[in-house]
Amino acid sequence: MTIKKKIIIGIASFVNAIIMLLITFLLLSTPYALPDEYLLVQASAVTKNLIFGLEKKPDSSRFLFVNVSKDKALLDIEDPDVPGYVVGNEAITDRSKLVKFLELIIQKPEHKFMVLDIDFKGKTEHDSALAVLINKIPRLHVSYHRDEKDKPDYPEMPIKKKLTLSDIEVVWKQRFKFKIFFNDSIKSTPLVMYETVHKKKFKKGYSPLGIHYIDKQPIFNNFILDYRIRRMDYGTRYPKIYLGESLRSSVDSTGEISLEAADVLMTQVKNRIVFVGDFEDRDIHDTIYGEIPGPIILINAFLALEYGDNKIYISLILFLLIVYTTISYLVLSRKYAWKYYFTKKIKRWKEENPKIEMYGGVAVYIILFSSISIISFFIYDLHVGGLALAFYIFVFDYIKTWINKIIEKRSIKTFVKDEYMGKSEL
Repeated sequence: MTIKKKIIIGIASFVNAIIMLLITFLLLSTPYALPDEYLLVQASAVTKNLIFGLEKKPDSSRFLFVNVSKDKALLDIEDPDVPGYVVGNEAITDRSKLVKFLELIIQKPEHKFMVLDIDFKGKTEHDSALAVLINKIPRLHVSYHRDEKDKPDYPEMPIKKKLTLSDIEVVWKQRFKFKIFFNDSIKSTPLVMYETVHKKKFKKGYSPLGIHYIDKQPIFNNFILDYRIRRMDYGTRYPKIYLGESLRSSVDSTGEISLEAADVLMTQVKNRIVFVGDFEDRDIHDTIYGEIPGPIILINAFLALEYGDNKIYISLILFLLIVYTTISYLVLSRKYAWKYYFTKKIKRWKEENPKIEMYGGVAVYIILFSSISIISFFIYDLHVGGLALAFYIFVFDYIKTWINKIIEKRSIKTFVKDEYMGKSEL
């Protein structure tokens, strides 16, 4: 191969590597995932975190989980066609207990951040007092969600400025990816937490690849979530309390607050990120690590922002460009597709199974790009996908081979024609 041809192939390989990098970023920017990604992420995460124990658990003194799953009250359900006629009851979180809990908090609001990850559906007699407390307590936010039509489903209490979106994307029936910014205007709860706790500033980007910025650092809006805190850590490594239990020790028989007992609760809350929610009953979701409560998923998304799991590093871009350029060069520098050389060495396999020529090449590319994704996860905590890029490079390889064969046929025809014309002249 001449130097000129090597230079041309090198330039073409780099251009193709840029295209592959854009495809990678486009795949990362979507809230969806291909089937292979789920299995790849699950296998690599279990290998890294559980088998090799390479994960670093967050400081347990930073968080406090307040469980409301055992504190229920009945909400009357009225017939929509007959106002005032009650057709049944629905169990909701006891808001009278939430009022008492927040009355304790407001005396010494020394928490770092607090989230009421509770579904405030319907109206109760305690809503007015609860809304007043929520609006007064600093660094406190209430979760809300979107309905089936992608519209905000706000609580009926007047606390709009305290609301943050706590939706979690579902991929293949799993809580797989997390999105920190919705509909070009709505910040998620973990993003608001991160901005408040670390005094950072989020800035919306206008890239079609879904890239935004935190203090000028480019980040992905969607990313595969790593679970540094899992269900088995709840109540063991990380402290938990039950709402009703904490109130029984802080409020006497007359309903008055016991200041001494309240100080114990304030000590638990001080300088911590507090999540008040259902950790055992309704708000449970399926993930690559099994079932995990919704509040813990939100905390993991916050930790992902802290650890920079969705940051776009220059070293990551260089790593991918070098790998993609190398692969492209190896593909372009060969006359035929890789599967040709693969089947040439295993003719017996090909004779026994004619499909090996097609599937063999695809399988090798899938293994290759899956390995790249695993390496990226171990270094950057970021999966870059495997199946889509494997099929892209396979098609790229196939088209290159097809073009080479056409050129080869034309060259042979030209050669034969020239030979024939030469003999005719003689």
